[in-house]
Amino acid sequence: MDAYNSSDDEDVIPPPPNPFANSGTRAIKNMLENAEEARKQSKVASRGLQLVYGAKGSQYLRQRAKNLFFAFYTGVLGHREDRFPTYEDFERFLLDIPHRLDGRHANGTVSESTVVSLQTDVLQVLEETFEGFKISKGNEARIKSVFYTLRQKGLITTTPSREMQWITSNVLFEMLQTTFRNAITTGTPSWSIVIAKALSLALVSATAARVGDVSRSHRYADDYVLKWADVTIKVSEDEVGRPVFRAKITLRHTKGHNGRILIDRYYAAIRAISITVKVTAHDLRRGTA
Repeated sequence: MDAYNSSDDEDVIPPPPNPFANSGTRAIKNMLENAEEARKQSKVASRGLQLVYGAKGSQYLRQRAKNLFFAFYTGVLGHREDRFPTYEDFERFLLDIPHRLDGRHANGTVSESTVVSLQTDVLQVLEETFEGFKISKGNEARIKSVFYTLRQKGLITTTPSREMQWITSNVLFEMLQTTFRNAITTGTPSWSIVIAKALSLALVSATAARVGDVSRSHRYADDYVLKWADVTIKVSEDEVGRPVFRAKITLRHTKGHNGRILIDRYYAAIRAISITVKVTAHDLRRGTA
């Protein structure tokens, strides 16, 4: 007999003890000592749980999708809200909803991305509400046909819509206005310097700013907020409806912060700037532009 196939007990090496075998002991003891309270509390919390999660905008879109579908499901198709829906009910909703929405395009056409987002939210609501509701592979092909038909009929469009946002130009206007106001009220050794500062602000705004530098949050109770890497600007209105800006600026490249790694990013950004912008800024400072 092969010695390595021996089943003797002395050949078995016991595993080392688990150093974390007693982890969670205090919580388990608390749980078992309050078992009746935990059972009741978890049951009440589970039955009262609302399907709310995500950002405010996502919560709004999900609730909007739910309201739209069940209004069509009960008010148009005449079904009870607790009846298990079929794929046909969902498809008829998709084919009808572009007629009921107001699009942002000039002719009122709804964006395809809007209907796609609505489709996703409705499916999510149905899967959460009715256990077992799923879209089959064959029906996924029909959904593609639905969107193709809607595009052919001109009920939805893939052309991106544009939203007017003047907030960045307003910020620049306030900065320039403050620059000139300070020069007028407190005086300046040279108006050439003031004008050069104003032109440099406008130059940076025109050449270095991008749409992606600004994020705008919807559905929050607070004011609109614009965020850059080191600048946070809150926008509100005064008593006559004019925009009022409150800014919080983080000064990273100041005394006491010279050893921070962000300095490397600062120099890397300097090297990435176009040489034309560098020369223009240099001439503006020297007054030779």
